[in-house]
Amino acid sequence: ENGDWLGEISIFDGLPRLTDAVACGECQVLVVPRQAIQDLLARQPELYAPFVQILCRKLRMAMEGMSDLMLLPLSQRLAKRLLALADDYGRPHEHGIEIDFHLPQDELGRLLGTSRQSVSKELKALEKNGWVKLAYGRIIVADREALTAHIEAPSGP
Repeated sequence: ENGDWLGEISIFDGLPRLTDAVACGECQVLVVPRQAIQDLLARQPELYAPFVQILCRKLRMAMEGMSDLMLLPLSQRLAKRLLALADDYGRPHEHGIEIDFHLPQDELGRLLGTSRQSVSKELKALEKNGWVKLAYGRIIVADREALTAHIEAPSGP
């Protein structure tokens, strides 16, 4: 996303980065050497607070993702991810909110800890319910409220 950081943990512990990224379109990348940031923080220690906020936000996201993976069935994880994508990349469409971001089903499966085939099956089920509309390479969130209710529904046997 615009303004995202990558490798911020390595600034503080000096170990290799835990993540990498792939650009899905034009982007600009600013590389700031670790030593330059450490020098800046030594001169202006009040700048540690924003770094702590970044680290805490990413830790929360990671913990929520782990919790979702362990506790939510795939249909709820998928609905949650689709709503997040609609928030980040949504644009108005005559049938709802179109996710204006190319995310192949195999990549969506990796994000959700499952296979492309399982994602495809769940997307078709969501479409059958009328909650999403599928077109080649596009997903339209047709009923945001129903997806939200689905996420919040008790999951269990």
